[in-house]
Amino acid sequence: MKHPFFEELIPHAREMQRRTGIPASVALAQAALESGFGKSLLSKQAKNLFGIKTGKSWKGEIITLPTTEYYQGRPVRVVARWRKYHSYLDAFLDLARVYYNGLYEEALPYRQNPREFIKRAAKTYATDPKYAEKVIALIDKYRLDQYDVPPSEWVLDHSIVPETWYRAWAKVYGEEVKV
Repeated sequence: MKHPFFEELIPHAREMQRRTGIPASVALAQAALESGFGKSLLSKQAKNLFGIKTGKSWKGEIITLPTTEYYQGRPVRVVARWRKYHSYLDAFLDLARVYYNGLYEEALPYRQNPREFIKRAAKTYATDPKYAEKVIALIDKYRLDQYDVPPSEWVLDHSIVPETWYRAWAKVYGEEVKV
């Protein structure tokens, strides 16, 4: 099954995976889920497909919009500050930076297994307790794993992927990773 939402985003997701190893299928599914297939105000006004908030280290543009967060399993409406991007590729690469920020160490070894990757990442990434299930359902429904880039085509970007991760990956999988 195809959805027109993905057509424009597939090249950006694949480029992100080439440069970072983060699964394109996961990022595409997250983009659909987080942005309501591109219909959210955040995605339209800020090209923020992933619901990434600003945080203290963010130096780029911001936008302030309401959202629903889950606290102790209950939905709560809050106003949040979100990152604003100039392009969808910028948004995808920033998602990869988020995954390499030190909070997702449990997920990163599973970059070649998108379903396991998101199961582990979702524990930190989202407040919705069913987030991983929703992402996996989208991967399956739209066969998004067909867009994943094989490791032999990865050219990992030093400005995004910490050295420990690309060296560890090469050692574990016995493959030469271009850097």
